[in-house]
Amino acid sequence: MAKHDPADMFVIAEQFRNASKFLILAREHGWQTDVAMPAVTCAAFAMELFLKCLLAMETGKVPEIHDLRHLFNRLGKLSQDKIRAYFAPYLPDVKEHVERQYLLGGQPPPPPLVDFDFVLNASRRAFPLARYIYESGLPGGQGWIADGIMEAVRKTILDAHTDWKDARVATPSVTRHFHSF
Repeated sequence: MAKHDPADMFVIAEQFRNASKFLILAREHGWQTDVAMPAVTCAAFAMELFLKCLLAMETGKVPEIHDLRHLFNRLGKLSQDKIRAYFAPYLPDVKEHVERQYLLGGQPPPPPLVDFDFVLNASRRAFPLARYIYESGLPGGQGWIADGIMEAVRKTILDAHTDWKDARVATPSVTRHFHSF
């Protein structure tokens, strides 16, 4: 497990979160229509980085895995409980989305229990799946429906570091790797 600065991780996670939001906005406004997988890839990677940021805050170490369920399971109980609580307001919209997707796909109704764990498990491998979707497509029951969880993880981080809310790439350990063109 590598050691990383949680503030740097948060800033980069924010960049991927913002990129995902921008791509979704571009799609919604018709500026660009073929951005679904890049938006998912950015969102899933942002959530991975937010989870790793929290792990770095709690333990000082970051595992080199992409599985969101495994990363979540490594968090302390307090962080897990906060994330679950912050996710609760997103659940009705996620349930509606899942039901609509099952219906559109001609599948039987989704499992009766669409909850936090269902969402996390369905999205647990979203980053590598979206990144390499051309290889084998998406397995049934997997993809990305965890925007609400990503926002809940972000809020949990900001509870501990309100000063990071408007953080930008400004720390020497990150900016030394970027150059202006």
